[in-house]
Amino acid sequence: MKNKSPRDELAANSIKLAQNIPDTTKRNACIAAAYAFANKYLVKSQLDKLLEVLRMNDLATILIGDAVAKTVADTKIEIAKKLIKRGISVEAIAEDTDLEESIIRQLKTELDKESA
Repeated sequence: MKNKSPRDELAANSIKLAQNIPDTTKRNACIAAAYAFANKYLVKSQLDKLLEVLRMNDLATILIGDAVAKTVADTKIEIAKKLIKRGISVEAIAEDTDLEESIIRQLKTELDKESA
């Protein structure tokens, strides 16, 4: 299907249209799908403009918040791995990274298996 409208405009209009869906689950699914497609076809500057449209919706907080949370968690795990390799105690690593001791023990077991 051909359309002469710019892709970023189509994406923004799709999201604005989806925001009118009364069912929250369906609305969020449509918005997430529109953003996923836009992410594949738009350049960064266009995506930034689209995020402005998304900021008017709770889903933006969910998408951005999840991405940030994942990055923070990944960073904590990488730091924990480095500390384990240095021989720092599980308790000290847990205190410094706010990770559960069970997670650190699991990481230690995985690192031990890799080095064996």
